[in-house]
Amino acid sequence: MIFKICTVVCSITLLLFCNSNHKTILGDMIYKYHVYQFKGNNREELGILLLEKSPGFLSLISFGQTTIKWTYNLNNIKLEETTLAEDDGKSFSLHPPRKSIFLFTEIAPFPSIDLPPEIGTTAKIKLNIVKYPEFENGILNGKIIHQEVILKKVIDTTINNNHYHECFYSIGKNLNLIKELGYYLIETWFVNEKGFVIIKYTKPNGDIILFVLD
Repeated sequence: MIFKICTVVCSITLLLFCNSNHKTILGDMIYKYHVYQFKGNNREELGILLLEKSPGFLSLISFGQTTIKWTYNLNNIKLEETTLAEDDGKSFSLHPPRKSIFLFTEIAPFPSIDLPPEIGTTAKIKLNIVKYPEFENGILNGKIIHQEVILKKVIDTTINNNHYHECFYSIGKNLNLIKELGYYLIETWFVNEKGFVIIKYTKPNGDIILFVLD
């Protein structure tokens, strides 16, 4: 088993500048994710999340990362959020949306994968939360969350009438603060040159939030 140790600081992520000639995944197109929520046997489509590259002020301090914008077109939620992606040809990761109903995504690991993917790779991540008052009255302020992501296998997947051949399936979770928070799980299905086609979050109470690429 291969281990990768990462340290992520919530306020600023420091990464080495990368070669501009690398092969990237994020293009100039807009990526559309359908968002679903599952509560017990009830399934509800919440709407659409749009993902696109977004040059702006944040790109000046992104330390080689790619600035991205999430546009929320969900039921009764219309807003935009700017975050970052790592897309340097050596790894691919997305800072997920973290506003409104997605505040909890801070606890689970980012959707991330090393490139080229290698089955059995385990990433250990330490996330330092400087301040996060929006989530449950600041329970995460000053906390360190230890996380783990394992690239488990390659599978074929069909969802919403789209068939994906050779998806790299990973699963991750938080490893500490279980008494305070419970386990927050993330499962991802990654396809070369497309990125994450499915992102699935499972909360401690069993509720599921599912992102499905159109």
